[in-house]
Amino acid sequence: AAKPAGANGGAAAAGQDERKAASFERLRMQAALMNEIVALLDGFHVYRLDNAPADLEGTLTDALSRMHALEAVHDPGSVVNRLLERERMGTQLIPETRLALFHTRSRHIAKPSITLFRLAEPVPLEEGLEADVILLMLAPKQLPKESLEVLSEISAMLLGSELIELMEQGGEEEIRSFLAEELQYFLNHRP
Repeated sequence: AAKPAGANGGAAAAGQDERKAASFERLRMQAALMNEIVALLDGFHVYRLDNAPADLEGTLTDALSRMHALEAVHDPGSVVNRLLERERMGTQLIPETRLALFHTRSRHIAKPSITLFRLAEPVPLEEGLEADVILLMLAPKQLPKESLEVLSEISAMLLGSELIELMEQGGEEEIRSFLAEELQYFLNHRP
C-alpha cells in the first residue's frame, strides 16, 4: 500500500533540518574559538623585565604596568592585589620548574591575554620558592565561553614539559608557533 505523501516525509525533513542547524552551530562555535585563538596568539609577547630589586609586588606591578600600556588592563593595582592574594593562598610556581603561572579574571582586565615575562632577577614566592619566568594569563570577569575554553586548554598544555621548556627558554615566535599548532589540533579534534 502506498503511504500518503508527507506521512514520514515531515519527520525526516524535520530531522534533516535539526542536523543542518546543529552543523551550522558547530561551525559558528569553531569560528568563535578560532577568533579567540588568533586574538590570543596575536597578543602574545615575551618581555625581559628588569625587576631589581626582586620582590614579587614590584615585579608584578612592573609587568601589569606594561599590560596597562598595551590596553589589556584598566587598573593595574587592583589586578596586582588579586594576583598577590592568590600567591598568599599557595605558590603559583609550576612544580619542578622556575615558571610561575599567575592567572586571574577581573572587571579591571580589558581583554584576555597571555604574556610571558623573563625576569632579570629571580623573584621570591611563597614557601621559599623562586621564579625566573612569569606567565600572566589574564581575562575579564565576564568572559565568553570560547575564551574560557581556549585559556583552559593553554593551562592544560602547561602540564606537559615541552611548553614549559619553551616558556623558560624559547623565543616568542617559537612559543607562538607551538601554541598555534597545539590549539589547531585542539580545534580539529574537539567534539
